[in-house]
Amino acid sequence: MPPVFNQTNVVSLLTFGFFIAVALLASIFMFREEAKATGCDPQRIDSLCAWMLIAAILGARLFYFISRPDALADDVLEVLKPGGRLAVSDIVAQKPLPEDIQKDLAQVSACIGGAATIENTQKILKQAGFENITITPKKISQELINEILPGSIAGEYVVSANIQAQKPLSAT
Repeated sequence: MPPVFNQTNVVSLLTFGFFIAVALLASIFMFREEAKATGCDPQRIDSLCAWMLIAAILGARLFYFISRPDALADDVLEVLKPGGRLAVSDIVAQKPLPEDIQKDLAQVSACIGGAATIENTQKILKQAGFENITITPKKISQELINEILPGSIAGEYVVSANIQAQKPLSAT
């Protein structure tokens, strides 16, 4: 675990997080000074920086969940009440993806190159504590995938699927 800069009962501030915050504040200050020198309204810079910060936080959280689907399943399970249901639609692989699909940036950015297999998705949800897991592929999606990525064989490997699961009634 990275070194902790400061810790309270509520939050731990990691050292790298502290220095990222310092760098962000210094950048905003420099950005405002440059804006003043060029005649830009500093209020607009403040607004822009606020929106950029929000986008950065949301993007970082999204990347965290994309790179760690098990963490997403754990977090969803935590916020559901006992008996609560999960229902999402996602792209899943019907069989392991060839390496060329996994490394093709166009297919990765289309959420195809990183698709988990149906079995792996079930395993992630089961390990998180979900039950009554059903993954229902939508066959029509293969035609759409082939339209999005013409000349690709991705449609032979991935489909859009409805994914449903339930938090156990006995869960606390």
